[in-house]
Amino acid sequence: MFLLPFVLARVFRPTLLDVFQITNTELGLWFSVYGIVAMISYLFGGVLADRLPARKLMSMALWLTSGGGLMMALVPSNRAMLLLYAGRAL
Repeated sequence: MFLLPFVLARVFRPTLLDVFQITNTELGLWFSVYGIVAMISYLFGGVLADRLPARKLMSMALWLTSGGGLMMALVPSNRAMLLLYAGRAL
């Protein structure tokens, strides 16, 4: 699940910047959005983990990650990528 938002940008940074036509600053903004949403969502993560079975949470996380990967493969706009990185933090 961590391959798309983290490893892809670290290993293939020049290619990612070229394909999405962004700068390092804009990529940093994507990661900032991810971090802010992740900090906020951690407040509610424990409650959610107590109420739902782990297999359902893992299944949902894997399906949402694959959907995000498909969306990323379509090379969406900068705004869509910001939303995608925010959604990955949930």
